[in-house]
Amino acid sequence: MASEQPPAVDYVLVAEFDLLEGSVIRCQYPQPIPGLDETHLAAWMLPEGAHLREDDWTVFILNRPMPQTGKAAAKKENRKSKPASASIEEPASPKRNLSTIAMSSGPIPANIYRYENEWQAIPDEQTICTLSFVLVSTPSASTRVNYEDPPSLNMAPREEGRTSVSSLSTEATGLPTWELVIKDSASDVTLLTTSVHEDLQFTCLQENFCSLYTLDGIPIGIKFLSTNDQEEFHKQLTERLENDPALYQYRMSLRSSISNASEASIATTNNNNDDTADASTDVTDNNSASASAAVGSTVKAPPMMYCLSLLRNKLDKTVRRGAMVKSMAICTRHQAFHLFKPLLILALDRYFQQFTSSTASTVKKDPSAVTDATADRFAVVKQLYETLNRMSFANFPLLTSVEKRIAKWTTPGLLPREGNEKAEFVTNVTWDRAQVPIRIPLALDPDELVEGSLVMLVSKFKEAAMILYNAILEEKRVLFIGHTLPAGQVCQMVLSSPLLVSPPLRGLTLRIFPYADLNNLDFLSVPGYIAGVTNPMFEQRTAWWDICCDLSSGRVMQNVRSVRDNRGSSAVNPANAAASWEMERYFNSDQEFIHEIESGINSHFGEEWVRSRFMDYTQHIVNMALGQAEFPDETTLQKEYDSNWARIDRLRTTKSFAMLMEDRERIQTESALLSVFPVDRHLRRLKIQRDLSESDILRIYSDFVNHIETPEHLLEFLSYLPDNQGGLYPVAVGLFHSNVTVRRHTVTLLKRLETLPVGMKVISRLNQYLLLTYHREMKGSTDINGLTDRLGRATIVE
Repeated sequence: MASEQPPAVDYVLVAEFDLLEGSVIRCQYPQPIPGLDETHLAAWMLPEGAHLREDDWTVFILNRPMPQTGKAAAKKENRKSKPASASIEEPASPKRNLSTIAMSSGPIPANIYRYENEWQAIPDEQTICTLSFVLVSTPSASTRVNYEDPPSLNMAPREEGRTSVSSLSTEATGLPTWELVIKDSASDVTLLTTSVHEDLQFTCLQENFCSLYTLDGIPIGIKFLSTNDQEEFHKQLTERLENDPALYQYRMSLRSSISNASEASIATTNNNNDDTADASTDVTDNNSASASAAVGSTVKAPPMMYCLSLLRNKLDKTVRRGAMVKSMAICTRHQAFHLFKPLLILALDRYFQQFTSSTASTVKKDPSAVTDATADRFAVVKQLYETLNRMSFANFPLLTSVEKRIAKWTTPGLLPREGNEKAEFVTNVTWDRAQVPIRIPLALDPDELVEGSLVMLVSKFKEAAMILYNAILEEKRVLFIGHTLPAGQVCQMVLSSPLLVSPPLRGLTLRIFPYADLNNLDFLSVPGYIAGVTNPMFEQRTAWWDICCDLSSGRVMQNVRSVRDNRGSSAVNPANAAASWEMERYFNSDQEFIHEIESGINSHFGEEWVRSRFMDYTQHIVNMALGQAEFPDETTLQKEYDSNWARIDRLRTTKSFAMLMEDRERIQTESALLSVFPVDRHLRRLKIQRDLSESDILRIYSDFVNHIETPEHLLEFLSYLPDNQGGLYPVAVGLFHSNVTVRRHTVTLLKRLETLPVGMKVISRLNQYLLLTYHREMKGSTDINGLTDRLGRATIVE
């Protein structure tokens, strides 16, 4: 591997769902990730509702740096965001008296079901039950039932010495807690009682039908009699989860015992296990590591990593729950993490094949007594790690920023060098003697995660996609919710959203959370976060978000507080657009733009076209914010600024805009051309302005000829000519100008471009009429019969 490249994969993780322990991390290879809570890792790898589907994907990001710099900026941002997230606070303190907390209460009618290969009514479909929450001082050690045929619930007693994660919250603290009590409404007989615990996984499977897990992991179905009953139960459950003193103390104990919890993980290494474990306890907090690095310590901040997790849910009648739920993840510093999907699928399949129930709990019971069978169980983890890190990066091309722009936009998909070499690096890995090709894209934009698709996003939200666009542009808090969909679909939508505005803006990766859940709400403190969730509870917590996008229905909802007209309208129907959006002066231009995009998608225009159109639209807004936009005439200029001034003012206050300004200052000094003359501004004027005088045009072309001479200059010049904006055409039309000097300057510039392989490619994309004129001007003669096209095209005959 080339020294310039980090390892292909930093860590491989394995998580499982245990009936007694809940979601747990079984293995971290080659060592535990320093400073991370295993309960969070397990929750991200085993998304809510995983029991409903055979497989699922999640993406999460670790060691995310702060989007702002300096402690003062961080404190300032915390003060700014405090009013918007005032309701985001820790659960009720153990010292609080729950009787003083106002909560919704009252029994809720519903039909109750248990799950055994299919949903079965308890005791029958005609029985109406009531659900209510009761505060008890002596919590139940396990679920209590009182109906016929309880063995069908597969409620085997706990193994001696084993305690479930959820029961720790009540048994260990000795504090009062909430219990869910289900009674027969006719006889008032209690049918089922279970503690309210953090692994309930309350999920709405369809309209008015939801499921949850009891303390012992038993799936219970609830068929509400109406939507209002479902919403009321959801509200009551949320209030109890947030104001349970036992759960509060348990969360605090978890935070203080992260380092102890990491000892229970198995870092499957053959050598230096003791040394690795000792070293892992030295760094227990990302913030402390970052702080040390900031004051000149030799300890470096951990690298930001993208984690891709694959979950499988396989039926197995030999296990208590009837299925095995396992997940495997890779953590890498590379943006193109999707490349590792094929190997991850093969490795997880192998892991299931090697798994035996006799070794299921060996590791957690006694980490020092690792049997040969258990070691074989995790051998595939080591194999995956070593296989991926054996990838050869010999001859890996490192492109400059200019070369990346050319490969991305000027000659899409092709490298700026001789031949038609694709802008990707191809290597192979060997898995069980089979060669698996890996294709690494070389021209990714800073916030481009390849799993994203703007075609998919616009197709889902239609016109309402522009409400999302403006929310991201202005760094509002955006939440994607898909409580009936796989977590992988939610993650993909989150990964797609930065592409709406990036490029030209950047820094959005620092504030995206592809999958989040109630176990870790840290993302709520990140200004302008973009997060994906599957738990429907988030939708009701309107103080937590500004924009909520429902993937199931295609609706976009806006927090009432952020609606500018204060009319209390919060729901947005894509069919008629949002009232608040319609009130904006830029509504007409947004609507015209999104209709163009929808028309292009319906005409089967590709993903790159959609991305390029959003890039151009955002760049125009950015140029207006910078005072460097070009317009066809004064009327258009006045109209555009009148309609966009409010959006421009909000954009100027964002961190992405501040990063853009920093980038411009850096590029201005580093650029071979921009430090001499405004080449980008010249090109914009040629593309847009209709009333350029002859003297203006002559000055522009004179600057081109006087300053664009070396190969470095020529490459940078081409990087400002994206193919979607006509490529070289706006410059080449100078061949038709009435001024002879302008025509000669155009020929001189084109001849210089022909000295580069990429210049030849770009010129070859011009239409035949321009090529004919170019050669006529170059030869200084109108007689070009039989002229051989030096660009490899067919002979041009006048």
